[in-house]
Amino acid sequence: EDKTTVLREGELKKLGGTLLNKWNMRWFVLTGSQVVYFESQKEMLAGRSPKTVIKLTDIREVGEVTDEPNEFYIITNNGRTLQLRGADGQERDAWIKTLAPKTSLVEMLVFRD
Repeated sequence: EDKTTVLREGELKKLGGTLLNKWNMRWFVLTGSQVVYFESQKEMLAGRSPKTVIKLTDIREVGEVTDEPNEFYIITNNGRTLQLRGADGQERDAWIKTLAPKTSLVEMLVFRD
């Protein structure tokens, strides 16, 4: 398990929290074995524990939200869904393309040109 090599990191908005219709900015880090997120980059740099850790082997599906141009989702094997939003479609696609080959996807993604 490679928890140290960072494949991608950056700010993404995450839908959820106590108000399920609120978007919150979070700092996400994808390594060779897991995706984690922190309240902020500052929290990560301070050595705080991530708010959530998801092993890549626990991810069932990753894909784009077709009716929202910058959004994508992660579905875990236990049915949890993370709805995420990049700054633009290019950032969303970069996250999907980095995540997808690392996970145990059941369904393959269709990328739009």
